[in-house]
Amino acid sequence: MKKIKKQLLETISNNTQYEGCTFYLQKQRRYRLQNCVFHNCSFRNHVVFSHLQNCKFENCGFSGECVFDLSQQDLQQIPKWIFSFPEITELNLSKNKLRTLPIEITQLHKLQQLNLSQNKISVLPFELWQLPNLQQLNLSKNNIRSVPEELEQLHHLLELNLSKNSINNLPQQLWRMNHLRFLSLSNNHLTTLPSEIAQLQNLTYLSVVGNKLTSLPPQIGELQKLTRLYLSHNYLTHIPPELGKLHNVQVLFISNNKICDLPNEFGELRSLTRLSLENNHLQNLPEEFAQLHQLVTLSLAHNEFTTMPHPLCKLSRLTNLSIHHNQIHTIPKEIQQLQSIYGLNLSYNKLDEIPQDFLYLKNLTRVNVSGNQICHFPTKIREMPSLNELYIADNLLTTEQRSFLKNNLRNCDILF
Repeated sequence: MKKIKKQLLETISNNTQYEGCTFYLQKQRRYRLQNCVFHNCSFRNHVVFSHLQNCKFENCGFSGECVFDLSQQDLQQIPKWIFSFPEITELNLSKNKLRTLPIEITQLHKLQQLNLSQNKISVLPFELWQLPNLQQLNLSKNNIRSVPEELEQLHHLLELNLSKNSINNLPQQLWRMNHLRFLSLSNNHLTTLPSEIAQLQNLTYLSVVGNKLTSLPPQIGELQKLTRLYLSHNYLTHIPPELGKLHNVQVLFISNNKICDLPNEFGELRSLTRLSLENNHLQNLPEEFAQLHQLVTLSLAHNEFTTMPHPLCKLSRLTNLSIHHNQIHTIPKEIQQLQSIYGLNLSYNKLDEIPQDFLYLKNLTRVNVSGNQICHFPTKIREMPSLNELYIADNLLTTEQRSFLKNNLRNCDILF
């Protein structure tokens, strides 16, 4: 075995004994080691191990994170050598075939991040709750049906991902974990959210996508630190007015529900930059919608609008608007106020013309009006300097109109 003493090193070689060495390893590299001994060594930055065979670490120090990435290795159980390495701060066991955890995992007292996603776990073992410093726990894409009350013993947990399981109910203890900042419960079988959700006062991210929710508790408006909220693919029929109290929410997805109208208080979501309301039953928007001055991206596709709602025209920072697959037959002249917009999708509506006011959108680069009943375009469309993508398939354009567009929009890709 090769021996190296008291050197500054940027890599590790197999079959080597290191004495008093200092390592500055590459952060992006994963190390597979065999037959190595480290004595009185110091690892000065982030280090990731993916395999250790016949290796020893004696009186070694880790200044940065000590990560073991054992993902995608078809593991049916955790290798025993892991548990003789108490310095581990992050352990990735995702995409394996684990069904449970051994009691030895409780020896990893410094563990802060544990990824068990995409395994075959159906029952959460008691040992999981004996990791005192755990901050991030990913249990997504398993076969979990219930969450035990002992979950609240993870006093330092900040992020919990339980998405894509088969969970019907959640213990009351979960709602007492007011240190949580990230909570994903998406793609389970939840039918309700309790009023106690208001106790999660530090939550910044909440996803309940793909459940069976028919309503939201008014108390959801008390989650004042929320910045991202995902409610899509449920059975919601209305939005509680209290949602308007979420003044810090920047991203809100409520697509694929059964919502017919929005409360006036919706306009109080003043920090909103991205909003998806597609695949609902909306026919109009409240006037207060115009107060969403920070909105940049908006999708209202697959609803029941017959005219473009006037409040949209007051969203001066809007850059992308999707309102395709509705029944819109007119565009208000106020559309020219959308001077920031560069992407506009009006496909599959009932439009029979493009109004002159449309031509004042000088920053518009991408327009989709396919699937309408448009017979001709205004002559001045050639004066739109930024337009470089125009989708106009499935309309009623004559051969003459097609030629006009080709000849006058030479720098624009046109899809007929």
